[in-house]
Amino acid sequence: MGSIPSHRNTVLHIPRRKWAWLSKLGLLLGLFAAPSAMAQIPLIHLSCLLGHETFTYTPGLTFTAALDTAVASNATFGLCTSTVGSTIDSGTATLQGLGKLSCLGGTATGLQTIRWNTGSTSTFQYSATSTLIGLNNIIVMSGTIITGEFAGATAIETVTVQSMGLSSCLGLGGLTQVGGAVSLQIISL
Repeated sequence: MGSIPSHRNTVLHIPRRKWAWLSKLGLLLGLFAAPSAMAQIPLIHLSCLLGHETFTYTPGLTFTAALDTAVASNATFGLCTSTVGSTIDSGTATLQGLGKLSCLGGTATGLQTIRWNTGSTSTFQYSATSTLIGLNNIIVMSGTIITGEFAGATAIETVTVQSMGLSSCLGLGGLTQVGGAVSLQIISL
């Protein structure tokens, strides 16, 4: 009579010595993989969570197709914290840009000059998208700090304009000014 093979003789069985060897191999491979995975984690140079930004549009925005529009803004940044030892805790900014915008959204590009409480400055070259979500307009600007403090780092600025004056979009001259809460992150990848 033939014997019934036990589970020890099956292909799925791996002896303890081989498990130990495979575990060490996995650990070793993990050590080599870890630095490349760590390189993907962004370093936050500065995070400003509290602020306000007011935008001015020329010509005013309407519900019609996105038109060539000049954009200007003034912003204040506060509650700034750094992970790289910077003493920056606040700043003010002015922005100039051009875009194709309407009350329903659009895109723009330009430059923002930030003056920090330490006296240093940063110039932020951005691309922006504006999206109407419900009655809120979400403006996201992303790009690179091209000169000054944090040069070469990536910046992401988000403005939430609540209850945008949509009735102004119907009026003569359109919507010429909006303002909202702003946050700013300066990171490097």
